[in-house]
Amino acid sequence: MENLSDGGEINRVWKIIKENNRTSAEESLVLHGLKQRKQWFDEECLRFLGQMKQTKMQWVQHQSHSNADNF
Repeated sequence: MENLSDGGEINRVWKIIKENNRTSAEESLVLHGLKQRKQWFDEECLRFLGQMKQTKMQWVQHQSHSNADNF
């Protein structure tokens, strides 16, 4: 790189370096790949959170032993 005299030559070398880095990264990522994960947060979880929110609101509004036990 010390022998480069003009900006055009520097840009050409930079493009080659950038392309080599991109190619290496793509090859590396393909080897590892992304794992498929199961969808665990479903409608049942959503309903449970809604019920939990309701019981908490009841407890906050009327702090009694029965509401605390429900929560």
